[in-house]
Amino acid sequence: MALTIATWRKWPDVLIDFGRELYVPWQLSTGKVLYSEIAYFNGPFSPYFNALLFRIFGVSLTTLILSNLAILAVTTGMIYRFFSQVCDRLTATVCCCIFLAVFGFADLIETGNNNFVTPYSHELTHGIALATAMILCLRQYSLSRKRSHALMAGVLLGFVFLTKAEVFLAAAVTALLGFGLLHLVAPLRDRKTLALGFACAAILPAGLFLAFLATQIPTGEALRGTAGTWLPLLQSDVTQSIYYKRSAGLDMPAEKLGMMFLTFAAVVLLAGAIATADVARTFESKVKGLLLGASLILFVLSCLIKRSSDLWLLVTGFPVPWMLLGASLPFVTLASGFVLLVALQRSIRHEEKLRLLQLILWATFSLGLLGKLFLAPRLYEYGFALAMPATLMLVATCAKLMPDALRKLYGTGDLFRRVALAALVADALFFLMVSMKSYSEKTVFVGYGGDTIVAAEQQFDPRGIVVSRALQRIEALVPANATFLVLPEGVMLNYLTRRTNPTPYINFMPPEMLMFDESKMLAAIRNHPPDFVLLTARSTGEYGVKSFGSDPDFGKQIMDWVKLNYSLMEQIAPDPEAKRPFDIKILRRVPE
Repeated sequence: MALTIATWRKWPDVLIDFGRELYVPWQLSTGKVLYSEIAYFNGPFSPYFNALLFRIFGVSLTTLILSNLAILAVTTGMIYRFFSQVCDRLTATVCCCIFLAVFGFADLIETGNNNFVTPYSHELTHGIALATAMILCLRQYSLSRKRSHALMAGVLLGFVFLTKAEVFLAAAVTALLGFGLLHLVAPLRDRKTLALGFACAAILPAGLFLAFLATQIPTGEALRGTAGTWLPLLQSDVTQSIYYKRSAGLDMPAEKLGMMFLTFAAVVLLAGAIATADVARTFESKVKGLLLGASLILFVLSCLIKRSSDLWLLVTGFPVPWMLLGASLPFVTLASGFVLLVALQRSIRHEEKLRLLQLILWATFSLGLLGKLFLAPRLYEYGFALAMPATLMLVATCAKLMPDALRKLYGTGDLFRRVALAALVADALFFLMVSMKSYSEKTVFVGYGGDTIVAAEQQFDPRGIVVSRALQRIEALVPANATFLVLPEGVMLNYLTRRTNPTPYINFMPPEMLMFDESKMLAAIRNHPPDFVLLTARSTGEYGVKSFGSDPDFGKQIMDWVKLNYSLMEQIAPDPEAKRPFDIKILRRVPE
């Protein structure tokens, strides 16, 4: 509640991505059809779910905020239930606190939307919530062997398929491994019947959506839409673009892999220093001194490595955070999963085997989600969702698994647990302070009533004040029944003014150009020319192309046509004291 109040309406970005999350369900709620009248490249579950909310509770940002806060609360509850049952209550509580402070309400980079309240893609947060529920159902099945729990896990996996490809892949591998390991722990009866039931349950959601879409569009088009992300990924070069290679760390693989090893070494050395100090208490004075000396050396080495590899540095020069280092997560999760597998093989108690199996499932899901980040795992940007499960796995390892291992080996572990938890909480507070500093810079109100967004002051980001002024000019210059198109990005303006885009295409950034083809997008604009065109000054350096319309590979065909058919009406810019330029141009169609 405190985080909600402190960050109220400051979560979304005023132009990038989140406008799509509002515009698409608004249009669906008026009767338009996804994939036919609205070009879309993710699964159908999230837009239709949000459209249903708009129909029931009214079209507004507030509706999505309240829905997402409810989903966030449910996800937090599921995380607490899982880790309290497979670890303990203290571990579960710390997991929930870190989830909310570091991920749920995050604002770690300039662009908004990297949080669970106003995510850049609802498919990501919806998919993770559904996958978490699936893991809980698998856990219940492992305990009760009731087929209904397995079938429910299948249904949930089916809904995950209708969100994002990366979430489904991670969830599907988790489910298959779960049933496989469960059969090894305690052989399953009627395996073929169970497999058939699970498969049918998983197919059911896609089948229902396919039938629904087929009543409105041709069956082939409905089938392509139900496939969601898969066809755009397979039929385009989007995954080969500079942007996606940089995002996955494939632009500099050797350097990124080296960074991962360094940060992993820093975490291991720090954990080793704490563990050595913990174990030292059980030995005589002479050995204790040697162990404490070794602990100090390990700690110093950890600090030196972090200082050379970590980009997060406090003013004091101490490297932070201590343990929540995104680049270390794949190796930490992999190591934890391997140790859990060995422990599962050696365990003789059935209850202990089931507990270890459930932790292995969480580690598997965590590794699967990190796949998209590959050599560039991080807690910010996409990491607010994709790195979240792995981070909680790190918490469970430090707060429960390592102390338990030390207790079995040396009769210690309490000191390690206390110090590790203190370091994790300190790290969470650091990330929370970064977010709160960003939120404190947001005081500019954009939009009206239930659609109000609080954006950054213009000395930090001029887009908020420019968008606010643009909304006023649109209301004055653009008739209520007129249409307009925003290039290359900014469908948020359509939503906030409740003026439609006459084409199916709502975004004209490089990934969309690769997926939908610029010539087809231009043909749609020609066939349904908007009354007005708005041009936003969108930086595209991260995609490796020049600005929209000046690069042959990015919007030049469209921009050439716009120049021939539209004339400038007004240019909206920030005040002179703004530290960087940004403007929005309003163009009107030239009468034929």
